[in-house]
Amino acid sequence: MDTAPSARYRTPDTSTGLGLYVFGAGRRAGVSSPVRQRVLSESAVVLIEEGRGEFRAGDETSAVEAGDALWVPAGVEHSYRSAASGWTEHWVLLAGTALEHLVAEGLLPRGAGVLHVRGGDASRLFAAVLEALEDTGAASVARSSARALLLLLRLSESRERSRFDRRIERIALSGAGVEDAARELGLSLRGLRARTEERTGVSPIELFLRIRVDEAKALLSEGDLPVSAVARAVGYEDPGYFTRVFRARVGVTPSEFRRRHRR
Repeated sequence: MDTAPSARYRTPDTSTGLGLYVFGAGRRAGVSSPVRQRVLSESAVVLIEEGRGEFRAGDETSAVEAGDALWVPAGVEHSYRSAASGWTEHWVLLAGTALEHLVAEGLLPRGAGVLHVRGGDASRLFAAVLEALEDTGAASVARSSARALLLLLRLSESRERSRFDRRIERIALSGAGVEDAARELGLSLRGLRARTEERTGVSPIELFLRIRVDEAKALLSEGDLPVSAVARAVGYEDPGYFTRVFRARVGVTPSEFRRRHRR
């Protein structure tokens, strides 16, 4: 574990209208002093790349491990610490109206919390923000802001996948209809429509079609399943009907899509 810490701080001109500003970013590895009852003037996001520990905000204490990100809005008292074996953390300090919009849209929590992120791209995005701060040129503020926005959107995707999208995807691929989906999710049909349109901009029926066709594309391009098996895997018992739906959406039959995109 590389224990050499790195950090950069900036005081950006917040009158430029970018909507998101990075005040600092860094990386630290090893065992560090616990953070106790800290309140920041900017919002913070911390990625645990390696190791484990715990995070506390309000009355709630959460265990955290590699792949978790801590989201701390400005002004929220919080504490966290690594386990005795230490951890590797990346952090970014942020402010701006873009954060308010992301929270209002449900893409970031209103309060402090733990986001479960998987995949190495999150670490790369944190590193990219830090790299942008190492440049003092005129474009560095815009560059760091753009990279920070990509980072926040990546974290929001993880949050969404862990709550609503995974359940919808599972239901859609089971072959269930919209009424069954609403019942399983504990929503009225109107509530399901409102929720899917809020999250995705499309109706439940359109969302189900997208999920099924996208999954079918992946199965056709990456595996050897017969078209009939692909149809069943994405919720269609009738291979002929599946083929008609697929062709209407994609412009080619499943077999032709496989020939063009086989990996």
